[in-house]
Amino acid sequence: LAPGASATNTSYWVDATAASCSDAGSGTQAAPFCSISAAAKKAVGPGDTVHVAPGQYREQVTVAGSGASGAPITFVGDAPGVVVLGTQALDGAARWTSSSTTAWSTPFAPPSAPRQVFLDDSRLAAATSATTTTANSWFYDATAKLLYVDIGGANPGDGHSVDAGAQS
Repeated sequence: LAPGASATNTSYWVDATAASCSDAGSGTQAAPFCSISAAAKKAVGPGDTVHVAPGQYREQVTVAGSGASGAPITFVGDAPGVVVLGTQALDGAARWTSSSTTAWSTPFAPPSAPRQVFLDDSRLAAATSATTTTANSWFYDATAKLLYVDIGGANPGDGHSVDAGAQS
C-alpha cells in the first residue's frame, strides 16, 4: 500500500440483465454496472469486492488495482450462471465495410490483439494478411486497428454473430 492508503472494503455490483444497469453509474445494488470491466475500473482499493449477477459477459476484464496482502480485490459470482466469454460481439451489417477481396473489415481496438474469431460460434482460421484471407478466415491489422473477416464474400455481420477475443 502507498503511504497513508488503507483498505477501502467497497462493494460494487454488476448485472447486465438489470434495466437499471449503467457503466457510467455508481455500481450499487440498485444501480449496478452493466459490465465487469466498469466495476474493475472502480474496484482498485484493498478489500474491494465486485459482485457479479448471473449472465453472459462478452468482455476482457483488466483489473486496475491489486489490493494488498490480506485485503485482495475480489470478484464473486453471486449465483451460478456467470459466464465471461472473453470476446467482444461485432454483430450488425452496418459496422462492416467490404474490401478489395472477399473479406469485410470493421474498426476494432481491443486492449490486446485478437487471437481468435468466431462466426456463429464456430472458430475461424487466422490468415497471414488482409489480402490472403479465404472463406472462413480472419486477419487483424494491428496498425490500422481493423479486423478482416472472410466468409466467402458475404457481409459477416448480416444475419450472423461475430465474436473476437484475445484469449485462446
